[in-house]
Amino acid sequence: MKTMFKLAVVVAALGLLASPALANPTVKLNNPFGAGGAFVLTFSSPQPALHFGNLASLGGPSTFCVDSASFDPNKPYYFHVDSTIELGSKTLTSTTKNLFAAYVFDPTLAAYMTTGTAAQIKLKNQSLQEIFWTQQGVVEPAQGDLTIIANLLANWGGPNAKAGGVMALNLWKTPTLTGDVQSQLVWVPVPGAALLCVIGIGLVGWVKRRFA
Repeated sequence: MKTMFKLAVVVAALGLLASPALANPTVKLNNPFGAGGAFVLTFSSPQPALHFGNLASLGGPSTFCVDSASFDPNKPYYFHVDSTIELGSKTLTSTTKNLFAAYVFDPTLAAYMTTGTAAQIKLKNQSLQEIFWTQQGVVEPAQGDLTIIANLLANWGGPNAKAGGVMALNLWKTPTLTGDVQSQLVWVPVPGAALLCVIGIGLVGWVKRRFA
């Protein structure tokens, strides 16, 4: 009887993993502006229902890092979504959440980030990355421009109705969530979506152990 029950659980788990919401995708990071953001993400199929910046000039979903862990831009990583940054178990500040929510949803900020010469656009992205680093206590070489930073904070750093959906996309070297790599910002449509990401990865590890 127990064997039949275990088999039913495994079948159910595999069925869940077959659905787009609970699949076990990976993601690659690339930072076209050099150190720091914006980072461009490339997900394996299917891409989860998570929201990032979508600046056409960057060529894909874009975001910013909130820790100092290194990564290989050519390597796919596993991930889960959480309310805290894995490295140091840090919570996201209200300013971080407000600014990233604006980055994802406010067309005026999107226009600002993509206006100007290539050098000016790079500096704007580095300045926004500097704000996120400063907010989350990340120690990295200073970058960005103080005037741009002040402008970003003054115009888009205030309360944002969508700030509650901003979370951390924690990246790992293995599907069992070991080997911390990076943490990036992400906006989650509903709280349950974060849970689904965790469940999907956890089920993969559990099923592999059961049949090892």
